[in-house]
Amino acid sequence: MKHIQSSIPAVLPLLFGAALAAQTATTSVDRSVQASYEKSLGSANNGVEFTLDARAAFDRDLVAGSHYDRRSELTAEARAVVHLFGTEREAVEVEGEVFAERMVDSTATVGGTVYASYRQSGGGSGHVDIGGATKWSLSDWSVSALSSRTYEREFGPFNVFPTDPSMTFWIGPLPVTLHGNAGASAGFLLALRTNPATPRVEASGTVFGKASGWAELTVGLMCAHVSLRIELTFGHVEAGPVMRAAEGDVGGDLEFELTPIELSVEVEASWCTGSATETLFHYSAPTISSSLPLS
Repeated sequence: MKHIQSSIPAVLPLLFGAALAAQTATTSVDRSVQASYEKSLGSANNGVEFTLDARAAFDRDLVAGSHYDRRSELTAEARAVVHLFGTEREAVEVEGEVFAERMVDSTATVGGTVYASYRQSGGGSGHVDIGGATKWSLSDWSVSALSSRTYEREFGPFNVFPTDPSMTFWIGPLPVTLHGNAGASAGFLLALRTNPATPRVEASGTVFGKASGWAELTVGLMCAHVSLRIELTFGHVEAGPVMRAAEGDVGGDLEFELTPIELSVEVEASWCTGSATETLFHYSAPTISSSLPLS
């Protein structure tokens, strides 16, 4: 009797550990990490807004017995919105997703044991919009085994507004015209890797975008005019995501460089027999660099 009583304290931790392990083995897992960055330049009437988002996630859900649905997923998005003369327009949007999953297809119980068959798949989708129009899209990539792909594209520059926004007013007998437009360009170089059997997904590369604009003030009559032209690069951003998602390994970094503003001012005089142009001012702001961990 004394021997049995003395053995109970030693057995309890083992029983508790086994129960905890059994509980952990049947617990669903939902883990995700992300990184975001936002920057506004200028004002709500004339300026640009940048947003960067990246997310890595892994999900595991118990289906039956000791069989689980497992899915790994990466998503990323970069956007630039331009405001010009109080008008707002999306300049650039780059968005993508890559996934791999191993899902329970069917189950059967034989002699008290649950058996399962699985289906595994992976793939990706994405698009690049400039000025509200889709310039590239990917929606048909689908795989069932280990696969690696590389994509490289460059687009633009394109005008964001189909016609130049403008306004005309008078200073005494002289008409004064103010008009302008905004342009945008984008591109990417991405390496994607999916393994549905694990499942595991990885992505790395570079995504870049640039929004620019110009405004011109013209005063004159007949064949004699004087124009003041301002050209502005609202921002040139390059983002380098390094991301991964698998059971027990979800993370990455979002590295980026942003050149906020590059500005030049020119004056042009034209008359009936000729013209002349002079650069009055040029400025480029220092580049902002940062690395954001997905957390």
